[in-house]
Amino acid sequence: PAHLPQKDRDQMWPEDLDMVTYVGLRVECLRDIDIFTIAFFVFFQSRLAVAVDRKAVLWKGGIKAVRTDETGVVVESLVELTKDGRAVDVIVRGSNGSKRQCQSFLTYIDDVLMQT
Repeated sequence: PAHLPQKDRDQMWPEDLDMVTYVGLRVECLRDIDIFTIAFFVFFQSRLAVAVDRKAVLWKGGIKAVRTDETGVVVESLVELTKDGRAVDVIVRGSNGSKRQCQSFLTYIDDVLMQT
């Protein structure tokens, strides 16, 4: 993790007017004393990057991954560990008419997250 660059959300997730469909979720620790460790998140980043055939950009505390379905619809995701380490935020976006693909990718990322 020490070798991953620091990036900010605006740099990795710029506004894209063609991306009009958004879905997301937050996985949060239940107890105040629990956190997601950086080691856990790095392992998750590695698993997701492999799962999307390395079509991903990783940075400290985040990953942006891209998925293209069999019809050529492209959706992209942003997954970030919150600064306090208590939650993981997942956002998936796509072009108009891509709600099914966005939801499918969100479910896929959630499955990878839960299996990590």
